[in-house]
Amino acid sequence: MIPESLILTELILSLGESVVRIYKIAKSVKDAKNDIKILCDELFALKGVLEHVQMQLEACAGSEKSAEEPDELPQLFKTQDFSDMLQATQGFLKDLLKDLERPKKHLKATLQSLAWPLTKAEVQGHIARLERVKSWFMFAMITDGVSSDLSREIYREVCKLSKDLREERDNWEQERQDERKQAILQQLSPVNPKQNHLKACPGAGKTVLMSSAVEDAKTNASQQLNVGTAYFYCAFNDTQSQEPASILGSIAAQLSESNPNLVARLASVFQGQDNAAGHDIAKLDMLEEHISLCFKCLSKVYILIDAVNESSQSAAICSILVRLFKSTESVYLFLTGTEEAMTKELKEISRFTILRLDSQDIKKDVGLFVEARLRENPTLRDLKDKLKEEIRTTLVGKAHGMFRWVQCQMDYLSLQRTPNAVRKALQELPETIDETYSAILQRIHDSDKDLAREALFWLSFALKPLSLSELSEAVVLEDNYTDLDEDSRLQHPRVILEICHGLITFNPDLDRVALAHFSVKTYLMSERMKGGRSEFYHLDNKVGNARLAEKCLTYLSLPSFASGYCDHEALHRRLKDWPLLDYAARMWPKHVRAIGKDISTPFQTRIREFFATSTRRGGGSFGAWVQVLLRSAPSEAVEMTQPLYYAASFGLTSIVRTLIETDKDLNLESCGGRYGSSALHVAAYRGHYDVVELLLGAGADPRAENDMGETALFWARRKGFGDILDLLGRYCGTE
Repeated sequence: MIPESLILTELILSLGESVVRIYKIAKSVKDAKNDIKILCDELFALKGVLEHVQMQLEACAGSEKSAEEPDELPQLFKTQDFSDMLQATQGFLKDLLKDLERPKKHLKATLQSLAWPLTKAEVQGHIARLERVKSWFMFAMITDGVSSDLSREIYREVCKLSKDLREERDNWEQERQDERKQAILQQLSPVNPKQNHLKACPGAGKTVLMSSAVEDAKTNASQQLNVGTAYFYCAFNDTQSQEPASILGSIAAQLSESNPNLVARLASVFQGQDNAAGHDIAKLDMLEEHISLCFKCLSKVYILIDAVNESSQSAAICSILVRLFKSTESVYLFLTGTEEAMTKELKEISRFTILRLDSQDIKKDVGLFVEARLRENPTLRDLKDKLKEEIRTTLVGKAHGMFRWVQCQMDYLSLQRTPNAVRKALQELPETIDETYSAILQRIHDSDKDLAREALFWLSFALKPLSLSELSEAVVLEDNYTDLDEDSRLQHPRVILEICHGLITFNPDLDRVALAHFSVKTYLMSERMKGGRSEFYHLDNKVGNARLAEKCLTYLSLPSFASGYCDHEALHRRLKDWPLLDYAARMWPKHVRAIGKDISTPFQTRIREFFATSTRRGGGSFGAWVQVLLRSAPSEAVEMTQPLYYAASFGLTSIVRTLIETDKDLNLESCGGRYGSSALHVAAYRGHYDVVELLLGAGADPRAENDMGETALFWARRKGFGDILDLLGRYCGTE
């Protein structure tokens, strides 16, 4: 069989696969019946045409003819156009299958599983492409069998179709390249710096300064050849933005974006890499090496990073930046942060200058800020000019360069009901930002104190930004709650914003609630609060992750989830009716991992009890949790996956140890997840060295294969986890 026939066989099989996939979707959707019918008809028609083409190719390939006998194979089948059309058809079918299997994320995954994944425009685009390739093959088969005049007309039509399809294929290939490029850049830069750029809340002085500096750097770079710019905003309320890998990944992605060779290198180096804990050092080394290569490809580079002090790993970030900064004279580095965050290494670099924001230097800016608030605030703008001047003079005089302090006072003044109340408030202004926060907390009504403390606690320790519905659910969840009904919930979630006015902010566009400023969290965790009038709200950093882990597990153990996994439609309702379910399911293991070895014995017992529900009908609370993690997976994957698998997957070393020590019937080779993998497989895949060591010590088989025929050794090698590879090698005797 000639090569073209092999391609045709694959195409015919792909067409059948496409139809089967469409019919499977059709069983669960209520709309798009007409689109489904038209698309299937077009696929069947193309399949029929290609089967005729295949028959002709096979007939000609299998027949023996003398040199004098005419060749029955259509002339167009002998051209490069024929091969091009086969490849184009392959590409179009892959594109269709990809759209039908569109990636699903979190709640949207459940919605998409119940809906037709293609838009009207996408359906029309696919049908148009299928019609064109079908027409080309039909014309190609009949061209040799018609009169010369008609043959020439058909040939012109075929040429036009060939040209259109080549352009379509080129566009398709370019789109796929762009998608692959964006995928690798997104993988390396999960935090989008553009989301924070020029969106700093009023009063965050350093961030406003950074936004201006970024605009200047971008303008400067656009006016010169071969100049790169990369910027990043650390955010105290988004833990991912504080990770060195996120910062370096974003810088690497931005500097590579305009250079196809650099993007290709990123793809080859980081293909298959993830953010596996315990192997950040290797990833950081690779990122640092790639950024250094970017420097060599660019004549000048501007790197700007805001609020370094808001990362818990600021020292590590600064250390890497120092090495990069010293590596070449063509790098210009601009950082903002508190002086404490500027390490000794940075200060010792001769060409690195620290500029302190002197209060007198920014007094004019403070005045402009006050003026803007007086002009824009509905309550303050109607005050008489004399009182406005009094506000302006008082605030600018007492600010000492603190934008945040001024913002808090303006917020409080805007709440006053009368001009006399405004004057009284001006006379009683707190002197410092600490006193300001203390005053705000003291003004919270006694009946709201518990809600306020819970809101501040969740916003300080949550591992991702929270929506208003998530926060309103979280603040009413008490320790060891056995149920949460409508009478326990807030009637109006926005009341949290009123109670904590001045301490938290709400972005309605993103539906995100956050602490108003990094200094709020700093104050709440400071020793200065102890013994003061606001001590009730003091937060202990040491117990933050433990408390949130316990609250998340309490939520997942509520009676509404005891029935275990459910169908997709019921899961959609469950996620809608229980706003904190997604956060609790995805984040409680991460909070547990952050606790480290200090998990209390009572909490370990609670975790074992939660895991024990896996033996109940539907997997109990454990099954409901797993289904949220594996939303698009079949129920069989939920049923077969044992607790040990997920404890290993999330790197919960102490829990894995407890399960090994206490469960006499524990099957170390029990398979689970989407690909029938063991606990050892997933621990090696995630890069959890301690868990791999525990499992091997307990007798796990390092040579065992999953449903895909892959071993733990395979994944350790594929992911580049050298230490795990060496460990597995010792147990396999392959060192």
